[in-house]
Amino acid sequence: MQPHEKIIADTGRRILAPEGLFRKGSSRIWLEDHGFYLIQVEFQPSAYAKGAYLNVGVSFLFQYTDGLNETLPYHIGGRIADFMEYQDDDSFRREMERFAQKAMEKVQEYRKLESFEAAGEALRKQIQNKGTDRFCWEMYELAMMYFLFGDWVEGNRMLAVTMDALNRNYVWGRHTTPWLAEVYDICENCLTQCETRESAQKMVEDMINQRRAYFMGKASFKKMKGSYTAPELK
Repeated sequence: MQPHEKIIADTGRRILAPEGLFRKGSSRIWLEDHGFYLIQVEFQPSAYAKGAYLNVGVSFLFQYTDGLNETLPYHIGGRIADFMEYQDDDSFRREMERFAQKAMEKVQEYRKLESFEAAGEALRKQIQNKGTDRFCWEMYELAMMYFLFGDWVEGNRMLAVTMDALNRNYVWGRHTTPWLAEVYDICENCLTQCETRESAQKMVEDMINQRRAYFMGKASFKKMKGSYTAPELK
């Protein structure tokens, strides 16, 4: 292992692991499991120099298109520090410790997303910033969040907003972005399973556990906590 890689791995073990994060195999990615989402801390490499960028974000475990279901994209968050190049062990170790501490500040923030109020507010802000004239994943994610936490009326309303945006996107993108049709099919399938508050929540719980089962079948995700149980409806 090269010196800068060893420093990155050691920094994660000393600072992130005691906070409850686990390393994804032998990669530069550290994860924290929150049931319906994962927090990711990534010391992203560069193809041009030895060192790391710092990315921290959240991946929701709802159903996506086939390719996305096998990955953990950043649905909230992303890059929080620019590239730090390795020059020597001592200075790079100090910078990676700074990265790790900076990452933990974001992890603390993203832990709050277990609360529907915090998660819903974060998604609504992103939708507001992007607008509702065209489809964005946050529309779909917010609909699933409403269903998961038992707000059946708002879930259906948000699903209608999502499908309306998809319809308008599909008109201009049907020949160049066929994945939009796949997303529309996912939403239509949701409608057939969301006849009641209970069935809507069960649908989302099932899709989360399907994604969890996929990742837990890989050795690099063996420290995930098992299946997820949706909040009790009140």
